[in-house]
Amino acid sequence: MTTDPQTTLAAPTIPTDEARRINDDRMRAEMERRAHRDQVDNAFRSPEATRIRELVVADGNVDWREFVVYCGGILEVVAMVDQYGRPDTDRIIPKVDELFYERYSREEYVGMTVTRHPRNRPYCPPAETSAAQ
Repeated sequence: MTTDPQTTLAAPTIPTDEARRINDDRMRAEMERRAHRDQVDNAFRSPEATRIRELVVADGNVDWREFVVYCGGILEVVAMVDQYGRPDTDRIIPKVDELFYERYSREEYVGMTVTRHPRNRPYCPPAETSAAQ
């Protein structure tokens, strides 16, 4: 069996320094991904996240997962605490209301309203939203 040198595929030769640089870049990127993943995992298990989740679940107007995504991730949610590490309701409740109103207005736009009112408190839409109607 003979091989034609014109049809065989060979890997391009890369200088050793370039190969090391590429490998180092890949290793650095992998370490950064792992560090970020660990940071996110730790944030989900933190006492602050537990307290905020309890507050959002007790509020009952939005789902915890939706809330985390809406706020921009768990790292943003965990930052919503006061100087004592307790949930800052002045920052959390408006976000819950914004998410609730977004879902409600989406349902209203489609013509199928399942969620009428918040479960535990009266909801007043923002002034610019009510003026546009």
